[in-house]
Amino acid sequence: MHPGWLEPLISKAEQQPDLGALQPKLLNYFDHSKFEYAGAAGGKMDKYGYPFLRGRVFHVLEEDNGQYNHDEELFWASGAALMLRRSALKEVGEFDELIVHHFDEIDLCWRLILGNYRIGYAADAEVYHIGGASISPNSYKKVYWNHRNSLYMLLKNYEFQSILSRVSVHVLLDWILMIRFLLGGQFKLVVALMHAHTWLLINSLKIRVQRKRVQKIRKRTDKETDPFLFQGSIVKQFFLHKKDTYTALIEAL
Repeated sequence: MHPGWLEPLISKAEQQPDLGALQPKLLNYFDHSKFEYAGAAGGKMDKYGYPFLRGRVFHVLEEDNGQYNHDEELFWASGAALMLRRSALKEVGEFDELIVHHFDEIDLCWRLILGNYRIGYAADAEVYHIGGASISPNSYKKVYWNHRNSLYMLLKNYEFQSILSRVSVHVLLDWILMIRFLLGGQFKLVVALMHAHTWLLINSLKIRVQRKRVQKIRKRTDKETDPFLFQGSIVKQFFLHKKDTYTALIEAL
């Protein structure tokens, strides 16, 4: 942690009681000039459930040149360094233990937004983080947890109509990725993706129970939370249109 990192978070949380979660600026532990993969300058997500960050889109990391030293409504704050309001947690619940790895903080922040809280960012608080220390990138576990939990989160947090129109797109993109893994000879990752989808089918009853809990605390409709989401596909923008920074994505809308 950079000296004095905690005070800006406390100050912002005290001044804005509707903040349910708050994160500092997360920089690379080995190179403080670059944003860090796990948190950067705060999290966003597209409407199909693909997360990205101000400062990191997929694997592309930006240098910190002060371009995100301003307040902006986030969709999620990184669990790598996360301040939470205790009273808000009593309303929306704590971390979902079914998630285990990856997406737990995104799921929690989504529920905070549904409960009428905001997600904040303090640029003058800096923390340095080593990304991927728990699970290595491009591993079986990474693919399994990411794809299992992203779909699980969408299925329980979206309204039914959004599930029909958006989750179906996410599933299609997963299958396209599976074909890409297959053609690239990455058979272990194909199995990981299949394992993720199989878990969702086997645990449909558990998902239904969790979904009921989320919908019960909902104070905002999907239409009201849509402004917090990127209203396009970052997969399309990144891989087809080569938009590899947060600023480029926003300009593409």
